[in-house]
Amino acid sequence: MRLERRAQYRTVVDESNALHVTLLDPEGSPFPALLLDVSASGAAAHFFAPDCPTLPIGDRVDLVFTAERLKTPLTVAARVVHRSEDDGCRRYGFRFIEREQLEAKLYPVLRRLFNRRGAFRVAPEPEPRINVTLEGPFGPRVEGALVDLSASGTRVGVKPVAELLFAKVRKVAISLSLPDSRGPVRMTGNIRHRRLVGAAIHYGLDFDPEQSENFAHQQKAIINYVMQRE
Repeated sequence: MRLERRAQYRTVVDESNALHVTLLDPEGSPFPALLLDVSASGAAAHFFAPDCPTLPIGDRVDLVFTAERLKTPLTVAARVVHRSEDDGCRRYGFRFIEREQLEAKLYPVLRRLFNRRGAFRVAPEPEPRINVTLEGPFGPRVEGALVDLSASGTRVGVKPVAELLFAKVRKVAISLSLPDSRGPVRMTGNIRHRRLVGAAIHYGLDFDPEQSENFAHQQKAIINYVMQRE
């Protein structure tokens, strides 16, 4: 799924995230704001009167992010793409202009947010289906379909016959190819639960960071996909 065609999966910001933003208008005037959400492609913020800027759609601004985990403030160029009014206050939506800059510097913060909120799962598009291969430690191997995915685990649908091979299997090698990914994601995981859903069996799996090769790199590919989904 292409980034420009879909809204990205957004992390809702609250006090526990400790991620703050100040807008610098084209003249350089600062406007502190309440950061509502943030993704790899943009952010939304609420401005309270009387410190409420008037920005035309299409204006270029700078957003200055601060957080406990950021050693220095991060300034990201953005464009105004949305504005709504609410009793004298305004909410703005911004699209980042230099996405590579954001990913390089703010990505570690976003990754920690996802790690803390491991329950955030997204489902893939119905078509084309994303195939997943599960392989046990002594050879059993089955093909299934991705049901949902998060930074910490996945759910895979398999045919009931697979359970004949995997009834005693807990640790598996997981391989799946995500859209726009340069190669397959390969993780080691543990089957945490099994459930009969219609004519399929759903395996719920948690990724094992210690057993997965190059876990951080593999997880980054998953987070990028999650952030592309609504």
